[in-house]
Amino acid sequence: MKTIEFDKKINGKRQAAFVTLYALDSKPWLNYQGLPDEKRQRVVPTCVMINRYDGKMGFVGGFVEPKESLEEAVRREVKEEIGYSISLPLKEVVAHELDNITTYSFALKLPYLELLRIQQEALKAPHFGSELTGVFLAHLYDYGGQRGLVNLMGNNLAPSVREEMMHFLLQTDIFSKEQLSVLCRRAHFDLDVSLT
Repeated sequence: MKTIEFDKKINGKRQAAFVTLYALDSKPWLNYQGLPDEKRQRVVPTCVMINRYDGKMGFVGGFVEPKESLEEAVRREVKEEIGYSISLPLKEVVAHELDNITTYSFALKLPYLELLRIQQEALKAPHFGSELTGVFLAHLYDYGGQRGLVNLMGNNLAPSVREEMMHFLLQTDIFSKEQLSVLCRRAHFDLDVSLT
């Protein structure tokens, strides 16, 4: 896999487009009774991820149809897979060339309450249960050891998801490159290889 120019179409390869729906104001421990107030008030960057039909985890999205732009494909896939209508502009993150496809990753910042609503309403989406079997809000946070983001990066992710996540985390300044490099080493891979 290699990073390519965004919007570069490679003849003979299908295109797929994905989006990271994320929030930087998440307080997932807020209503967790019995915790110290410091932990309950902790802000944890969060993003929407899916459990795919093939057992892998990834971001919402899929293949681009003929005569469809990358953004149109993302908007259609999000509506089909999790029942959410995107009305805001998407931010380009990164594009990759894989064996027989090229992938394009976008990002969209939303309020945490909107991510919760998306998660709760996803069961009603037309392709829920076929293309995906679950929606979860991943914590993009270092809880220490092999927990949080370190554990997530080591899971069974779909092709290019880990690399898309690394680019996304750096572009949104959730982690510095130095911090992310340390997390990647704890997850047993090299950040610089993921960024090429």
